[in-house]
Amino acid sequence: MRMKRWWLALSVSACLAGCAGYSESYSLAPAPAPVASPSQVVMKQSEFDASPTFFGRPMVASTPDGFPQRRWVQLVETGDRAQSNQKEVVLANFWYLGDWAYFTSANYEGGKFQRLDDVDRKVGDCHNGCDFTEKTMLFLPKEYLEHHAKTGFSLRYNTQRHGSVVVSIPAYEVQGFLDGVQAKLAKK
Repeated sequence: MRMKRWWLALSVSACLAGCAGYSESYSLAPAPAPVASPSQVVMKQSEFDASPTFFGRPMVASTPDGFPQRRWVQLVETGDRAQSNQKEVVLANFWYLGDWAYFTSANYEGGKFQRLDDVDRKVGDCHNGCDFTEKTMLFLPKEYLEHHAKTGFSLRYNTQRHGSVVVSIPAYEVQGFLDGVQAKLAKK
């Protein structure tokens, strides 16, 4: 009996020591910098486009869902600024195990619904079940990003088969992206 208690105490202590730093996040927590710097925005010019495209840094999130998955999200601005038709885009990349989820739409906070544009779908390793990657694109009004520069925002991504996933983009990422685009344009 004494041996069982000792073993239980040792097991619980080992678990607490190993799990003490563990936490699951509902929002994107990019690493390593705690604040998005405007210098992390990359401007790419193409010979085929009238205006440059701006890419914010990729943000990574862990998930509290019941199955292993990862999310990468990136803010992008594309379009012709001279014609005032630039578009703000959220590129989202979902990696998960199981079966196709088929991400189809997203909801803004407050309920507005919008269809997603598919960018890519891939099947990865299939040794003990398969892993899948879906990359989507969501167009946002520029005013939406500007309005949420101080607060950040969340989007709920809806799937055909596996419910939904909420992705939150913190204010410092939104503000860093908008400031980075302006800084790159000022140097141009």
